Amino acid sequence: MKIELPEKIKAFIIRYKERIILTAAAILFAVLVAGGIYLQQKNKKSKEIPEKKIPVKVEIKAARVQGQSQSEKEPKPTTFFLKPSPGELLEQLNEMEGFDEKVATRKFAQLPVMWPVYFFSLTKKDEKTAKVELDVSEDGFGVLVVSEVSPEDYPELSGLQVGKKLWVAGEITAVDPAGTGTVYLKLDYLRFSDPAAEEVVTIEEGGKKE
Repeated sequence: MKIELPEKIKAFIIRYKERIILTAAAILFAVLVAGGIYLQQKNKKSKEIPEKKIPVKVEIKAARVQGQSQSEKEPKPTTFFLKPSPGELLEQLNEMEGFDEKVATRKFAQLPVMWPVYFFSLTKKDEKTAKVELDVSEDGFGVLVVSEVSPEDYPELSGLQVGKKLWVAGEITAVDPAGTGTVYLKLDYLRFSDPAAEEVVTIEEGGKKE
């Protein structure tokens, strides 16, 4: 069905054809500019507040917790996050605009994490305390994980071969983005081999509780 425009409207369109075309072009341009500004602001907002990644949470019965008496055979289960890994943690922080160490520490402070790492060095501070430096990469060029340990609790660390795989767990106390990045842990748990399957219970994965 063909629709005929009234003669007055036809005459108006013919008379002001150029003005109508310019007006329509201006409206289209304004819409495109507004759309571009909206997308730019949306993209900027997503960079300022990175999408929250749901970590994997596990409960593990530690073989030995720092400061635990050797006579304690049944330590209480403790919950740790396997994610974000040290590399993912630094990546999330680097995506934030206006990043600084204080922001990093506030964001992740006291987060209980558990990671596989590789032994790098042990430096004694005094008779009861030593600084252990660990690396997330076996080649020694990854994010550093630094903790204080008691040599009495972990005598195996003395003379340990560089590159030996360990599992550590504890609370994040600070994050330093300099170089490849350093994460400082208040160490609660250290294991010299992979945790046995019966020691680990998955509490949360991908947002679904088991």
